[in-house]
Amino acid sequence: MNKEAVEIYLAMIGQREKYYITAKNFRTEHVINLWLSKEELLEKLPQLEADGYTVWSSINELEEGNATITGVKRYCTLWFDIDSKRKDKNKPAEEKEVLEARERAIRLRSFLQERFHAKGFIAVSGNGCHILVPFECVEIPKEKREQLNKNLQAFAKAVSKIADAEIDHTMTRDV
Repeated sequence: MNKEAVEIYLAMIGQREKYYITAKNFRTEHVINLWLSKEELLEKLPQLEADGYTVWSSINELEEGNATITGVKRYCTLWFDIDSKRKDKNKPAEEKEVLEARERAIRLRSFLQERFHAKGFIAVSGNGCHILVPFECVEIPKEKREQLNKNLQAFAKAVSKIADAEIDHTMTRDV
């Protein structure tokens, strides 16, 4: 584990009381979801990685105990998940499939920048790419979350269609 890289990542997504962590072993398909403090995360991460898990954390801040899209209490990043197009989603993407997903990500990022002046970056996600557009964090009251999520889903679907950059339906599932 690169502790410095983890520290930088946690600083980028912001200080939180607890971080929602997903750990997946792609060989066994076993998934672990945890709510961890920073100290707990730094303690558990080396063992999870040694056991073959890939670990990630929600970029936007979640309400503890609610790992669904309606549990997002603070938005800091708009993100799009662009998966590779492959017949068997249980197998890792081949290089050419990831490159195709990257081309769609580049088209969508360019569209967002040209049309909305949104500055974002592309991160390879393993089986595709994510586009992340960070902005100043905004607290979302519980009563506004459902409508905000519907609006974000409609926006993501519309811009990805215009940019011809098919995205995954991440915004409609648990985070």
